Amino acid sequence: MIINGLKKLIICFLLIQNSVILALSALEIEQIGMQIWYNEAAGKEELLVFWNQNEEFPSLGIGHNIWLPAGTEAKFHQGFPILCDYLTKHGVKLPDWLHKAKKTGAPWQNRDHFYKDYARRNELRKILAQTVALQTQFMIDLMAEKLPLIIDATSKNRRGDVEKNINLLLATPKGTYTMVDYLNFKGDGLNPREELNGERWGLLAVLLDMPSGLNQSNVTSAFAQSAAQKLLNRIKNAPKLEVFKEGWLKRLETYVA
Repeated sequence: MIINGLKKLIICFLLIQNSVILALSALEIEQIGMQIWYNEAAGKEELLVFWNQNEEFPSLGIGHNIWLPAGTEAKFHQGFPILCDYLTKHGVKLPDWLHKAKKTGAPWQNRDHFYKDYARRNELRKILAQTVALQTQFMIDLMAEKLPLIIDATSKNRRGDVEKNINLLLATPKGTYTMVDYLNFKGDGLNPREELNGERWGLLAVLLDMPSGLNQSNVTSAFAQSAAQKLLNRIKNAPKLEVFKEGWLKRLETYVA
């Protein structure tokens, strides 16, 4: 949990062979959260509760976590119910309707219903606007949980390279932001259902396609290049996603800017 002021937060990532101790100041954590909020929702409060006309579910919070409508088959990872549990664990009181709905699915069956339900949408927006720091910490904590799983899923002959690149990324606030953002943006890559024509686009897939021999000066650029290729392949396999191409690639530019 982020504490007021610029106290140091120490996060330990225990990987297969190495321990990476990353010190982030509260200011650096805030900068990560604000950049992700800008990436996903232009830094606007009204876009913390959003339903893209090209999607079948709402996207909520600074990370635009997916929440599928009740009764919908879960093809993709749903981050919002997990975020709700995290907020509750850290003392945030959720309204009764949200506490119940997080177990069954979003209470809106379509986009029109979502935007007509001003009362619940506004209540949810206020909660999300007041918990930006906790939402950022949620994403950082999630990365800490996922990285060992990603390492475990890597073949032994590639594990050393992948682990080294992860360590290089974690060594700087920019590299840390890069992985936190992409994990939130496109998932961990461990779900076999999240693929098209045998190709995955999550964090694991991006790390696997990064070259060896990188250093701190070029690792985020190499990550962005690998991620761009994965996302372009995804669009090639699903042309309807072309509408997202410009925004996706612009987001990757923040990894090297």
